[in-house]
Amino acid sequence: MLAGVPVVATATPALDALASSVVLDDFLGGLRLYLGDKERADADVARGRQVIHRAYGQVAIAAAWVDVIAAATHTQVRIARPDAQLILALHLIQDLDLALPVLLTIAETNLGPHRFTRSLTNNARSAGLATATLQHGFENVGLTCAR
Repeated sequence: MLAGVPVVATATPALDALASSVVLDDFLGGLRLYLGDKERADADVARGRQVIHRAYGQVAIAAAWVDVIAAATHTQVRIARPDAQLILALHLIQDLDLALPVLLTIAETNLGPHRFTRSLTNNARSAGLATATLQHGFENVGLTCAR
């Protein structure tokens, strides 16, 4: 959708927020609709992009992390830059030595687009490097860390 392509998919809870901008559970009908009605396809893509930006854009994700950090530390957290690309939390500056070198990867499986990332992580672990993998995917969020 972010690439400008309308989406036809199987309904899952993960797609609830986008339900008004995608065709769900009707593959043939959805393909016919989008191939035959460019205005509808463009409108659904535009609406979906707005939903993605509002729900999953940098500002929304930064706010979610602030909530998590505040809940975990029982403190008020203020974020100076809601457009930050990476958040690194250290208690003391010397803690950075404990984190380096570390390979941070984001992968779901060892299939398809994630095969390279999974292979890189396995090679780093074999070489004795610390690794951390954020796992995303179908209704799944997780963190795997190995030293």
